Amino acid sequence: NLQTTEEALFFEAAQKGLEIEGNAGVLRAIPKALGKRLCLLPAQLSQSWLPDLLPMVKEQLEPAGFEVHSISEDPSADEVEEARRMASDAEVIVLATFSRGATKDSVKSLIEAVSGRDVMKVGIALGNPMDAESMMAMNCRIKTHGYSLPQVWAVCQEFLGS
Repeated sequence: NLQTTEEALFFEAAQKGLEIEGNAGVLRAIPKALGKRLCLLPAQLSQSWLPDLLPMVKEQLEPAGFEVHSISEDPSADEVEEARRMASDAEVIVLATFSRGATKDSVKSLIEAVSGRDVMKVGIALGNPMDAESMMAMNCRIKTHGYSLPQVWAVCQEFLGS
């Protein structure tokens, strides 16, 4: 089937197109983590102008023990504090950002709020790959160079050890 072949190529290309920086060994260790696994994703992944990707992420990651939550593109101080609280007892913290320009100060505050502890931390730059520069406190950073279904799926596969 030609469509199936084309879809397979899109997903394969998305996996090969991920740019991983820092300690990639963290990605191999995540499936073995025993404690809480927290994944914070930008709420923009469920906007009307995009296919709703949050259910797909939840379908992929929640059976593997991840708590998946969404957070706004420009988080308020209360949202940043809530993210800090959620991350306070997590063994694995995954934070994805979605910027279309320079990383906002509120996003930098969010990154700082969840990246202070010495646990497995992965930052994902979905929109602007330069967001990864703000995530230097993360053990590993993934640049997707986009936020299409195959790209977000490919990131999920990294956390599942696929």
